[in-house]
Amino acid sequence: MRPADVNILVADDEPGIREMLVDELRQAGYRVAAAADGEEALAKARSLPFHLVISDVRMPRRDGVALLAELKQIDPDIEVILTTGYGTIDTAVAAMKQGAYDFLQKPYTLDAMRRTVEKALESRSLKTLVALYESSRAVFASVRLETLLPQITNLALRLLKADDASILLREGDRLYLAAAAGLTDDQGLQARLALGERVAGRLAEAREPAVLQGPLTDDPRFADLPPLREIASAIVHPLVLADETLGILCIHRTRTPGAFGLSDARCATVFASQIAQAVRNAQLVGSLEAKVRERDAACRRLEETQAQLIRAEKLATLGQIAGGIAHELNNPLTTILGFAQLLRDAPEIPPARRAALGHIEAQATRCARLVQTLATFSGASSPEPSPVRIPPLLDDALALLRYDLDRNGITLRLDIRDAPAIRGNAGQLQQVVLSLVTNALDAMAGSPERILEIGVRQQGGRVLLVVGDTGGGISRETAAHLFEPFFSTKPPGKGTGLGLFIANEIVHRHGGVLSVQSHRGQGTRFTVELPAAPEQDPPPRKPGQEPSS
Repeated sequence: MRPADVNILVADDEPGIREMLVDELRQAGYRVAAAADGEEALAKARSLPFHLVISDVRMPRRDGVALLAELKQIDPDIEVILTTGYGTIDTAVAAMKQGAYDFLQKPYTLDAMRRTVEKALESRSLKTLVALYESSRAVFASVRLETLLPQITNLALRLLKADDASILLREGDRLYLAAAAGLTDDQGLQARLALGERVAGRLAEAREPAVLQGPLTDDPRFADLPPLREIASAIVHPLVLADETLGILCIHRTRTPGAFGLSDARCATVFASQIAQAVRNAQLVGSLEAKVRERDAACRRLEETQAQLIRAEKLATLGQIAGGIAHELNNPLTTILGFAQLLRDAPEIPPARRAALGHIEAQATRCARLVQTLATFSGASSPEPSPVRIPPLLDDALALLRYDLDRNGITLRLDIRDAPAIRGNAGQLQQVVLSLVTNALDAMAGSPERILEIGVRQQGGRVLLVVGDTGGGISRETAAHLFEPFFSTKPPGKGTGLGLFIANEIVHRHGGVLSVQSHRGQGTRFTVELPAAPEQDPPPRKPGQEPSS
């Protein structure tokens, strides 16, 4: 801090001592004011910002310790040196508690006073450096401008003894208010933005800072601009980095007395440099985050494409297998169904046997439908969709599995609510139900409690079928592979790994979703979500026909 930038106030009721200190300090290059008592000193401190006050303890109207307390209220960073010819330990302790920098006993030498003044001003400079260090730490600790810029404006407000500070950043050809401190009303914010657009815009083009004193019309560079009379002094500093203007830092005094000096401008330059670096860091981080998001999105698309290719390859393989299986099974199934029907209709067959033959026919019909479903993967058939209601379809499926339910001691709990029809293939949808129920029966094979819960309900424009069991549950890792072809958790020979895969494909082809929820030891719940069939308009009435009731 240069002596020419330093304001010192000398307060002493002894004219000789007061004049001696004023003369000595002015010869050292400082700007010095004098006061004969505490009240006069306080009045001058309220009208002009001082860096240092040298005060006698015993003065009329207000003593030095009381003056010290008032000065710290005005400016907590002001340094105060107290002097007295009647000093005691208690007085010195009281002065230090109030925040005095030092306590000199009269008589003192001018050399001692000079050294104390220099150390006091060094202490104030150190506080400035600490504040700048805090702002530097904030710059490098965060890359989020919404957090960082308010911190810097508040530091600038405190360090430069300003009434308000604002940061305007460039967005295209215009400036916008990125952060502000000391301004709470919208009118004040808009006024600073207007000032930035008019005054700061010109400085940004020239890329040079300016210290403005009094009305803007007093400065020939801005004589044509509407004045903002409430601003007594301002520092307007462009934010420049690598020959690029990023924005403007505006610092104003509206109520605080005194004008900004060169030392204030140097501090503002440090703040402007830090803000420019923070903005560039945020831009770089934002660009990097955007590239990371693009990379992640590209990776997800690649993974999805790979999954689709693998799935398509598996489906092609399954289609070839399914086509051969369908061809080989259709002939024996036709024979089984034909002979079962012939025997069932023969008069000599007793009723008990006739019921068994009916069961054989039903299971053979089920196998025929499964073959038809497999054939869809090879492109051999594509049944026409029609309206299908889930409750009747569920009744038919459970009738086919009644023997297995009774044999395994399964308690069946049904919650079938009225739900609209869906549009699809009844045979394929029944195969979904059979696969889910059969899977639940296998899952409860070793469970002490065997409860099968099946529910049907409407949810918005969707029909939900829920199949839950009280089996041992499955892990999250296993659940992720449940709908893959040839994946099975059953022992070799007990499962093909196609049941849930085919069920999922059927649901998917019907425009629905098949999902699973399960936890170890808590059972498993499959949910089939299918779109409800659109309601059909009634056929038009013939002329003279009454509407049906």
